[in-house]
Amino acid sequence: MQIRWTTYEHTKKVSPFREAYAQAAAGAVTATTITTLICHPLDLLKTRWQVSTSNTIASLDTPAAASAISSTSKIRKEALMRGDDHKGIKFVVRNVLREAGWRGLYLGLGARLVCSVPGSLITMSVFEYYSPDKSSESEYAHGGAMHEEALGT
Repeated sequence: MQIRWTTYEHTKKVSPFREAYAQAAAGAVTATTITTLICHPLDLLKTRWQVSTSNTIASLDTPAAASAISSTSKIRKEALMRGDDHKGIKFVVRNVLREAGWRGLYLGLGARLVCSVPGSLITMSVFEYYSPDKSSESEYAHGGAMHEEALGT
């Protein structure tokens, strides 16, 4: 999570946009994308290991599952190929690389970004809107000062 906030703050500072909302949006998209690119392979490996240590994969090798899923089913073949994933992360990595190469570590990345980026935009917008720490450089501070001048206060 620290990667996301550090990248977010840095992107806001170097953003070519003047408007605070555009800076926040650019920071949110950039931070979420970078964080997801770093964390997605780790999450994929963790999830595959967790599934392999549950009874999900073992249940595919039962007679009941065999009758429900044809023996030529791609799902069943892949699941049984991963039979040694439960032995540890090293085996999970080996199986992912064997099945799909290095690209396999990023399978599902598009779907994750489609879900993560809008959520991050909302989170960062709410954070910026309610943040009590508005620097004198921000649009919010300038807007407030300009508004007070226009009112003559």
